[in-house]
Order: sequence, then C-alpha cells, then structure tokens
Amino acid sequence: MLFPEDLSFAIHANDGDYAVYAGPEDFIRAALPPEAIGAAATANVVEGIEEEHGEGAIDGILAHYAPFMLE
Repeated sequence: MLFPEDLSFAIHANDGDYAVYAGPEDFIRAALPPEAIGAAATANVVEGIEEEHGEGAIDGILAHYAPFMLE
C-alpha cells in the first residue's frame, strides 16, 4: 500500500488488482460493503492468512495498515 504523509489517499495493489481509496471516512464507509469494514472483517482475513502462513504472519502488515483501519 502506498500513501502520502498526509494520509489523504491510499493505493492498494494485490495480485495485479489495484484500488485507490480517497476521501473522508464517511465517503469510504459508504463506498465499501459493510462486510469489508471493521474488526470482524479483519479477523476473517487474519484467520485465513494465519491458516496458510502461520500465527503472526500478518502482524507486520496490520501494523502498517493501522492508520487506515475503519472500526
């Protein structure tokens, strides 16, 4: 994920798929499906990654994304 110092937008790339997230939190919440936001969504992703790569495999990535996490 790439983002400027002011955190005004983020560019996310995964397996050749790219997404740009920009705007106030209310806009982002309206633009994304509810199941893609919050602790339950994050826990689901963590579970899948840890099943494949081992416990704690995503900890560093989550720390990097912390400024962007929507609760």
